[in-house]
Amino acid sequence: MHLSPAKLLMISQLSFNSITCWANNQLKLTQSQALNQQREQQFEPALQQQRLRLQQTRQRLAQAEATQQLLKQQFVNNEHAMSLSQQQLQQSSGQLGKVFELIKAKATENQIALDKSLVAAE
Repeated sequence: MHLSPAKLLMISQLSFNSITCWANNQLKLTQSQALNQQREQQFEPALQQQRLRLQQTRQRLAQAEATQQLLKQQFVNNEHAMSLSQQQLQQSSGQLGKVFELIKAKATENQIALDKSLVAAE
C-alpha cells in the first residue's frame, strides 16, 4: 500500500495532535492531582482538630451517661429510703395519736371532776 506524501503528512499531523491533546490532558490531570493534594494538606490540621474534638465529645458523653446511671440509682435508693421513713412516721404518728386521745380523755375527765368539785364547793 502506497500513501501519498500529503496523506502521510495529514496522518502524522493527526497523530501529533492526538498525542499533544493526550499530553495536555495528562498535564492537567497531574496539575489537578497536585492541587488536590495541596488542598488536602491544608485541611489536614483542621480535620485532625475535628477528630480530636469528636473524641473529646464522645468521652464527655460517656462520662455524662455514667453519671446519669449513678444518679438514677441514687434516686431509686433515695425513694426507697423516703418510703421507709414515711412508713415509720405514719407508725409513730399513729402511736402518738393514741397517746393524745388518752390525754384528751383524761383531761376531759379531770375537767368534769374539777367542775363538779367547784359546784360542790359553792
